[in-house]
Amino acid sequence: MLFFGTHFVPQPDPYTAENVAIVFIYILWAVSYWLQFKVQTYKSIVFINVGLIVFLGFYVVFMYYPITFLELFLE
Repeated sequence: MLFFGTHFVPQPDPYTAENVAIVFIYILWAVSYWLQFKVQTYKSIVFINVGLIVFLGFYVVFMYYPITFLELFLE
């Protein structure tokens, strides 16, 4: 999915930090699914999902800051 989102138009810059920020969202999503299989109660599953949604909401709204931080190391 990341490949299709970044290869429709030729990019003048590598956008490595942006791609890493997007991959981090997929990693968080995978970790939340893994945690859902590990817990036993419905309350824990709901807590994990709500926590993921809140965290991803803040992450996407403030994505400028992680991308700027990653650009210091990757580009």
